[in-house]
Amino acid sequence: MLIRPSTHLYWNICAPRALACAGQADIEDMFIPIEPAFSRHPFNEFVFVQGYAIQVDTSAKTVKIELAKNEPTKWCSTANCEPLKPTPDRDIDNYAHLSSHKARPQQTIAYHALVTATGTSSHSPLFSLHGTHEETLAELRQFHRRLESAQSIIIIGGGPSGIEAAGQLGAYYNRKRR
Repeated sequence: MLIRPSTHLYWNICAPRALACAGQADIEDMFIPIEPAFSRHPFNEFVFVQGYAIQVDTSAKTVKIELAKNEPTKWCSTANCEPLKPTPDRDIDNYAHLSSHKARPQQTIAYHALVTATGTSSHSPLFSLHGTHEETLAELRQFHRRLESAQSIIIIGGGPSGIEAAGQLGAYYNRKRR
């Protein structure tokens, strides 16, 4: 079972190039669907849950998950295309009242072994996933619209991502102005 907020991986190595211009890299190709990669493995069942782990109870061996979208429970399995039915280890709670406009369903899932892989992130949604891949894709598109009318560009941060983004933006816009 894999639990994560996005159904896709973000190939963020290409992010600095995609920032400069949507034409330099097809931004939709930067998002790779997760489930098809598991279909070739000989597991009896792979289950993907789109959501956030919000609580772990190690004594009860359960994880509480908040679904990523305000939709009914969706369990996807490569072995079974039908949504999986709730079982005692897949308990469906009522909607959590996080706020009046952001109530999302929660689920509690029992586990035998738990691996917590938090990955890496950046402050900018342009360099790493922040929620679903659709949200990151929307941020990239909005950035491109703002970039077209920008009179200047300021990059704050001189780490590898900032330096690469500065290089890509500089090369693209210097070439464009010639």
